[in-house]
Amino acid sequence: LQHILNDEKKTLGLLFAIDNKLVLPGEIGAAFRQLLKQHSNKTIREQAAAHFGRQNTQRDQLVTDRLAKMSPLKGDGAAGELLFATHCAACHKLGNTGNAAGPDLAAIADKSPRALLTAILNPNQAVEDRFSVYALATKDGTQLAGMITNEGANSVTLMD
Repeated sequence: LQHILNDEKKTLGLLFAIDNKLVLPGEIGAAFRQLLKQHSNKTIREQAAAHFGRQNTQRDQLVTDRLAKMSPLKGDGAAGELLFATHCAACHKLGNTGNAAGPDLAAIADKSPRALLTAILNPNQAVEDRFSVYALATKDGTQLAGMITNEGANSVTLMD
């Protein structure tokens, strides 16, 4: 998706595909959504805000709906480990499993079921600054996104 941002026609084409439900807004990652909402082209920014600006409200409702369904359920540690390995370990570390690109999830062990479900379904609601994804444009106009891993007087290193 990164190369699409550097071509306004392709970016507008993607937004057209979202308009026509050929691509679902949920299929677009958080970093790319942020880049679209901060794009230098006003039309792209406005369309991106229209498509992605209301997702937090939808996710809040999803948390409420899912919480009601899961309250009577009992936990399944083996299934949870498999879900973590499949969906979370690429960015998060828990014990000896996973990668430390995102926060260590051991810190959320004492959270309420609602807080845990919110963190899973709406992970960007409470992101520490050091794990935020930043959108940058180079001098030649290339759009980039990633977490800042190193910052100097004349350079920035991003991890995408």
